[in-house]
Amino acid sequence: MKLSRNIALYYIDRALSGLIFTLPIWVAFQHRYLSYIQMSWLQSVAFIIAILLQLPTGAFADVFGRKKAIILGWLIAGTANIFVGFSSNPTTMIIGLLMVAIGTTFVSGADTAILYDTLKQLGRADEFPKINARGLLFYRLSMIFAIFLGGYLYQLYVGLPVIGKGLGQLLIIGAALFMIEPTIDSEKFTTKKYFTRIKKGITNLFANPHIKLLSIYYILVGGISWACLFYLVNTFAKDIGYTELGQSWLFSILYIISTLAILFITEHKTLLHKYKSIVYVLFPVIMMFGLLPGVFATKITGAVMLLFLVFIGGSRFAVLDGLINEEFGSEARATTLSTLNLMVQFLTAVIIFINGPIQEQFTTKPMFTILGVATLFFVLPLGINIAKQTKQII
Repeated sequence: MKLSRNIALYYIDRALSGLIFTLPIWVAFQHRYLSYIQMSWLQSVAFIIAILLQLPTGAFADVFGRKKAIILGWLIAGTANIFVGFSSNPTTMIIGLLMVAIGTTFVSGADTAILYDTLKQLGRADEFPKINARGLLFYRLSMIFAIFLGGYLYQLYVGLPVIGKGLGQLLIIGAALFMIEPTIDSEKFTTKKYFTRIKKGITNLFANPHIKLLSIYYILVGGISWACLFYLVNTFAKDIGYTELGQSWLFSILYIISTLAILFITEHKTLLHKYKSIVYVLFPVIMMFGLLPGVFATKITGAVMLLFLVFIGGSRFAVLDGLINEEFGSEARATTLSTLNLMVQFLTAVIIFINGPIQEQFTTKPMFTILGVATLFFVLPLGINIAKQTKQII
């Protein structure tokens, strides 16, 4: 059946979107024209844009089709990244980066939605978690390759990693053109449904004391870990002495180790489920190891800290999302998780915004320790309480 080719094209989409050549060099690239405060605030604005545009981009995907949303999104993001790669002043860089944020918002959710609807129409909806996990593996392998090359491309021309990332995104359009729009729609998007969903999601997050604790815990873990993975780990690596080429080697190695560790954990889901209460405690403990020593970090100890944070950043999706899924009923699950992720994005934006002045004055090291202290006093107690409520071994 022709529709089944969407699955292979989804894998191609994931592999090409993983070509993030910019990961080891973006701090140095942007810092040529922007201060650390401007960089932090710009990233915060990008997150807020993603939140605000969920309604109009979701409506676009339903009216014109998810395939067209994917094509338009990558067209905007890819073209904007190439524009940023050739930028020679702060104004063009800021405009380009904001356009990238707008473009990726069109894609967000549309790619997985078209996959799910494809499988649903094929009568294979139960395979979605497995196929989505494979897509994540393709993404990670591609990203490791791109991270390793990023520093070398930067040596050839400072804008080359950004241009390469943009070209990879434009190539996704080629794959998307061959996708077939499923005739089954999971849910038609309307403004009324959107706000009803948000309202219902917030209500579900605080339905009872246990769910309330879980929700606050997830928002804190997600917000802190995503702020680190998306922004802080790279500025921290630069602050402790890693050059752009050094970061290529460092982060490619860290992502290889963390990916293997996550694969091992997810292959032992029975054991993971049995001791899930321990997992709720381990998340903040590992985060503290990665954050608390920030002000004292050296090049060597900092690399170990970054490994913990890269691992937690990936585990949030591979491990914690699965455990949280089990806590919500099937009717409320999608709505509740969508609302949770909106709150995670908002907290991430706040953390990055606060980081700007601190980083400008003292480097990223103190921010790491501040987040570590917050994890110790807020996230860890929540994890312990949740573990106790599961009535399993802590």
